[in-house]
Amino acid sequence: EWLARTNKEHSNWLSALEHAIKTNIEAGLFISGGFAAFPEDNHEHRRWLAEFLQKPESKEYPYARAKALYRQGGILIGFEQYDEAYAAAEESLALFRAVGDPYGEIDNLVSLGWIFGYRDAPAKRAEVLEQALTLARTLGDAARQAHVLSVLGWAHRDFTRTFSYWEQAITLYRQIGQWAGLANVLSNMGYFLLMDNQIDVAEEYLNEAN
Repeated sequence: EWLARTNKEHSNWLSALEHAIKTNIEAGLFISGGFAAFPEDNHEHRRWLAEFLQKPESKEYPYARAKALYRQGGILIGFEQYDEAYAAAEESLALFRAVGDPYGEIDNLVSLGWIFGYRDAPAKRAEVLEQALTLARTLGDAARQAHVLSVLGWAHRDFTRTFSYWEQAITLYRQIGQWAGLANVLSNMGYFLLMDNQIDVAEEYLNEAN
């Protein structure tokens, strides 16, 4: 229902962006830095983000620019453009730190964790994700803690460590009632337990995920 409504409003989002590119760069950065305007079209989303971010005036709005760069980095990861994604995430991280937004800092550290994982740099990956986890714990942000733990679990050189991270994430997702995150980690856990030949336990996790 939400997706159908957003698609119906797509032309209005585009009108807002077309107006913002001429009159209000800050608003355009916030709009293009969100999900709603482009629920399914990452190519168009990437184009609009580049339009606003390349404007010299965008540097006058560090918080809005940080949001847009974070979203740009995530999209570029999806396109496997890791060098460009790294540049976006690094700048976004610096801006979030400069404006004093630790939540944005955590989110960008997680993005860097994904990038280092795809670049096969496990030590750097673990370093930035541990920073993110420490900061999330300091803030008492259980949702971000669970998310970071779920990402840490994708270090498949050590199944024991993977399962430990995912069990911690499962516990947190249960506590806060975030069912989509819980279902995702249960599904991953079930699959890798299956790969580890723990058939009966894997079935329990997958049944609950379903």
